[in-house]
Amino acid sequence: MLVLGRMTGQTVVIILQDGQRITVGVCDIEAGRGRWVAKIGFDAPQGVRIYRTELLRRIESAERVASEPAESPVGLLQRMRTLCSTK
Repeated sequence: MLVLGRMTGQTVVIILQDGQRITVGVCDIEAGRGRWVAKIGFDAPQGVRIYRTELLRRIESAERVASEPAESPVGLLQRMRTLCSTK
């Protein structure tokens, strides 16, 4: 991971393999609830998706659940019978 120090108004440019550029800039830095908060702006080509990490984790988790095969009704009934017969 590259770590850089930037001040308000300064930017960093990321050049993708296809030559497209993403510019990341520090819009503002302010104190908030006992810590400093940086407001960051992104200028990227249309179609480039930018997510906060915590949101991306939720999206990926939901996609994994959605892609899992649903249990068939027959399999569900068999599992319920097994559970009921063990009690």
